[in-house]
Amino acid sequence: MMNNKLPRWKKRLQVFNLIYEDVLENHNTNSQEIIKNAFEKLECDHFQMKIIEHYFANYEKAVELIKSYLLPTWPYERISPVTRAILLTAYSEYYSVNTDKPVIINEALKTCVTRGVVRDKKFINALLDKILISTSDKQKENDAKNE
Repeated sequence: MMNNKLPRWKKRLQVFNLIYEDVLENHNTNSQEIIKNAFEKLECDHFQMKIIEHYFANYEKAVELIKSYLLPTWPYERISPVTRAILLTAYSEYYSVNTDKPVIINEALKTCVTRGVVRDKKFINALLDKILISTSDKQKENDAKNE
């Protein structure tokens, strides 16, 4: 089945699974090999490739941003790998393909439920609300860059 015919939700899950694997490997994987594999073997489409490429290009930035919103008593490493992958996938989609913030948060919460980390639902919701700037602020930021 060609990936172009998959519903957007299934495409997001494929990207999540790839990012989750990388999180489990503590980001010690060959990003170029994973990107090549995603394109050739998984037949990821443009939407998915933009998210995957953004993830690998901005991994450290995303992790540092997430860490900046955590309490000192709650280190990043204490967050479950599934929850980290959900947060990183949401961050990467938001900043690479400009999906609206409410859609990103809703899809992240849906992933949370389907992947069995329901207990982290409020945490994910609150953290994404903080790390994903509003669409109007993002537009202002983009406009300032283009001037």
